[in-house]
Amino acid sequence: MKKIGLVVLCLVLAGAGLSRAGTRRRAGGTTITLLMRNKDEQFLKDYANNVQALAREKGVTVNLQDARSDGATQLTQLQTALNQGHKWFVIVSCVSGLSEQMNQLIQEKGGAADYSNIQSTTAALKVGKNFFFASSPEFVGGRYQGQLIADYFDKYPDKASRQDA
Repeated sequence: MKKIGLVVLCLVLAGAGLSRAGTRRRAGGTTITLLMRNKDEQFLKDYANNVQALAREKGVTVNLQDARSDGATQLTQLQTALNQGHKWFVIVSCVSGLSEQMNQLIQEKGGAADYSNIQSTTAALKVGKNFFFASSPEFVGGRYQGQLIADYFDKYPDKASRQDA
């Protein structure tokens, strides 16, 4: 999960580097807004914590928003952040269907966004060159996990046959 968080953070920071003139700056440096579908699910709690930790290491401030699984709330949070001058976003969408509208709003302000966990629509990614999807669907992640387990037991076959009571 830390690797996905690092990829997300790198993509957003790369997007931020494309146009530093309008970057929302605070005393600590660049600010990214992390729009979370919710923080109730353990995976998403861990995800948010990891993004915040990685951002802190890089001197980046995170504006964390919890939409409580409501797409309209998430859209309002985006509009508020844009009105406050924020331009760089990591988005775990409530619904993919809002991603094109969200990207159009971000594009108008010259910002960038990375979608993670919930894929944006293809049309949303085509809104501009600063929109990304950096994640893997669960069925892909499950294949990786399965392969990691298989590789582990190929390397340590004695552990597969050991029965612990």
